Amino acid sequence: MDNKKTLSHAEDLTDFEIPYITFIVHTASNAKRVWRNDLAVEEAVIYILVDSTTKIAFASLGKVTGTALGITLFGPQFTLLWGRYGCNPIGSQSNYASNFIKKALARHEEKELKESFFILTEPVLNKVDEIQNAK
Repeated sequence: MDNKKTLSHAEDLTDFEIPYITFIVHTASNAKRVWRNDLAVEEAVIYILVDSTTKIAFASLGKVTGTALGITLFGPQFTLLWGRYGCNPIGSQSNYASNFIKKALARHEEKELKESFFILTEPVLNKVDEIQNAK
């Protein structure tokens, strides 16, 4: 059997189709939330893009890291195995990055909400102060 041909087929085994599967899963879950009116369409698009991008980036980083560790520590025969297992620990950290990005994107809205709350409660607080001063 030709070694080059075998290696080219084995190279395809390390491609886990992470970007496609991840994008489909996040799209389906957010579409379900939109259908149930738990989420606005604009928010769903942002969530799909942020969640998918962070998951893909971290899983790809894990794949590369796992492959490098497998080939360095145990030799070429463990490249596929460690490439697969590298995705899990590093890919699982993508949730923290995704939440951080979503919070950063929502800072402006959060600030507006706080300002609106204080504007709304200001007349009530003034009335309370009037009543206390009248006593």
